[in-house]
Amino acid sequence: MKTRFLDLAGRIKLLTPEKKFEELKNSYFVPLRQYHNHNHVMECLKDFDRVKKHTQSPDLLEFAIFYHDAIYNTRSKTNEEDSANMALRHLSQSGLEFYEIETVDNLILATKHVQTPRDMSSKLIVDIDLAILGKDQETFDRYEWGIRHEYSWVSPNDFKIGRAQILQGFLDRDHIYNTQFFQGLYEAQAQENLKRSITKLAA
Repeated sequence: MKTRFLDLAGRIKLLTPEKKFEELKNSYFVPLRQYHNHNHVMECLKDFDRVKKHTQSPDLLEFAIFYHDAIYNTRSKTNEEDSANMALRHLSQSGLEFYEIETVDNLILATKHVQTPRDMSSKLIVDIDLAILGKDQETFDRYEWGIRHEYSWVSPNDFKIGRAQILQGFLDRDHIYNTQFFQGLYEAQAQENLKRSITKLAA
């Protein structure tokens, strides 16, 4: 993770990259984060590597992936905004233009998953963030366990109701994924995983 971050930092002329990486790393290495941790970022980067040729701004998308869950508090409703603020603070000491920094901001905010993404980079980061939904059953079940652990402060009944609503929301879409690439790669398995999980939550 560090080597990759420093390589990216060099390309965008990020000042004091070692210091910035330490702050970013420390934000992800928190015991409560059973899913939204550095492993999630690395898995996202693997999927990014498969599709980066489809975006005109791969460095901006990669930077957004590094920071999209930098701040994660399950009791907060502003995690994405707070994560974006860290990214913007770090990028204020870089060689990027204002519009490029704004692009990173918008990409991170797209991972709130409340609006349909319009541009290709936004579609890709949203699909990359949701790739876990279409992974094999064992990997998906570990993800669901991790989410439950992160929300351990929520009562079992309330969690089941809330989680089922979230998963059903994805199923109610025309497609879970926004791009043909991810639809072809993960859509069918994601549909199966979500239906199975909703059934378990209702039991």
